Amino acid sequence: MNNGTRIPTEYIGQGLFKAREYRGGSLKETAALLGISAGTLGSFEKGRLSPSLPVLESLSFIYHVPLHILITPDELEKFTDQPNAAQLQQLIKIRQNIQTTMLQMAFEKSGVSKKALSKTAGVSLSKVKRYLEGDPIPVDDLKKITEALGLEFSQFVDSESQIGIWQASQTAYDKFISLPENIKQFLFETDQWEYLNTAYNLRALQPTELETVIASLSKLRESLA
Repeated sequence: MNNGTRIPTEYIGQGLFKAREYRGGSLKETAALLGISAGTLGSFEKGRLSPSLPVLESLSFIYHVPLHILITPDELEKFTDQPNAAQLQQLIKIRQNIQTTMLQMAFEKSGVSKKALSKTAGVSLSKVKRYLEGDPIPVDDLKKITEALGLEFSQFVDSESQIGIWQASQTAYDKFISLPENIKQFLFETDQWEYLNTAYNLRALQPTELETVIASLSKLRESLA
């Protein structure tokens, strides 16, 4: 969008309409949250009126869409892209096959019988047999069986598909939000990347290698004193 400092009202309207439709909220319900009429919100969406910044910020929060995305229709289209049904269903099948294979391998490696696994996990023998043959496993039963086989439940969580990458990004965001404010500010400062890269590289060093680095830095400091 190349309009200088101007934000076209129609762009805001398109963004607000698309975001609300994507989230599934009604005009009346959304307007009530803001203390305005449904007609006023409708006028915002049709580009007849331009909302105040506080109202626009609140709508951004309600729709879970960043403000800069909300007022850029082309970007919003990507942000609110609906998942493809065929792709999701295919992914479920693939993930199910991977999960079954992982369980079968762990079961064979454990050397226990299906009956013993059933008893340890607290899952009926008939279910254990079906699960090992490829039937979908309810998440609570999967947790019980993985623990009985000495596996980490996290091993079965998707980390590679589009869904897995999305989950990882959400986890990373939650971790970032929980950081102290001074650390977040430090990360936002672009001139700090050199220090961050150095710290990252230092993580891979063995204790003896770290001692050598510290000793070298101490000598350097003494020579500069």
